[in-house]
Amino acid sequence: MTLPFLLEIGTEEIPDWMIPGALESLHLLFEKTGVPHETVKLDATPRRLVLRADGLPLRLPDREERVQGPARSAPAKAVEGFARKQGVLPEDLIVEVTAKGEYYCFVRKVPGRSSKEILAEALPGLILAIYFPKTMYWTGKGGPRFIRPIRWIVALLGEEIIPFELAGVHSGALTAVGIDAPMPEGTFYLWAHRPAVDGWELARELAERAGLLVSPGEFYGSEGSGHVRVALVQPDDAIERVVARLKAS
Repeated sequence: MTLPFLLEIGTEEIPDWMIPGALESLHLLFEKTGVPHETVKLDATPRRLVLRADGLPLRLPDREERVQGPARSAPAKAVEGFARKQGVLPEDLIVEVTAKGEYYCFVRKVPGRSSKEILAEALPGLILAIYFPKTMYWTGKGGPRFIRPIRWIVALLGEEIIPFELAGVHSGALTAVGIDAPMPEGTFYLWAHRPAVDGWELARELAERAGLLVSPGEFYGSEGSGHVRVALVQPDDAIERVVARLKAS
């Protein structure tokens, strides 16, 4: 079983001449995660960097890791010390012939990890490592640096959110279903741009089709026109189920 992967980094406006280099850097950094995949596609707008990949495995296979120890001619104490460091007995070691001679070696079984776990661990550092000629602080001096403040992150493996946090921004899935909504700072209310349809009609459709309750922006005055308001008051797994229903509808 393989899965598609989507990473979208939403920012304030990036100078257009910096975008090609940033996408190339993003691609190279993704390759370094070590997660197998079949294809990669990159896209961007001035406020988004997007990487899509297909064919990611649900879980990486178990593997063997060889740890080379002292030479076969080494004193017994050295061999015992190497074995103890590996958590085994000297008789569990094997002897391998190399270009430099015979050496004790321990073959360690390394369980495979899920792609979701690997990406959740790697993505915060990967995002901050994207190369830009200039970067800035946006959470205060000593905090993370990026070309512009990061306002939202979409990270999906199949239907599941890859959970992580970067400078107070939590990964999610909203723009994956067409909701352009930078994550709020200091409140649980999210203001999402809506399609060019009647706000009350959209609210009714979302409630009926996906069980998602939103408030038309016009209810809060003229400045809310073109938006709907969502209260982020449910657990992540409940939000994931709503996103799945939205995609299905």
